[in-house]
Amino acid sequence: MSSSSFAPLVKRAVDRERIALRVPPPLMAFLRGSLAALRASLEDVKDLELVEDPGLPAGGCVIESRFGEVDIGVETELDDLALRRRSERR
Repeated sequence: MSSSSFAPLVKRAVDRERIALRVPPPLMAFLRGSLAALRASLEDVKDLELVEDPGLPAGGCVIESRFGEVDIGVETELDDLALRRRSERR
């Protein structure tokens, strides 16, 4: 996963003033090393905060803004995909 893969998901967020990305420790280590590239890919986000959340699974990620939060973790995305495929088959 690259830091630029977060950009399209974060750009869908309504509030671009302040966004927090909650991520598990292994992903946090990666993102800290890629913070400059991540900020550059999210140039319209004024305040980006990385928050380490040991309670998230390895592929987890939650975007928080003043409007709420969105779970964009791998497990959630796969669950959503499976649900859509089941509903398409009906």
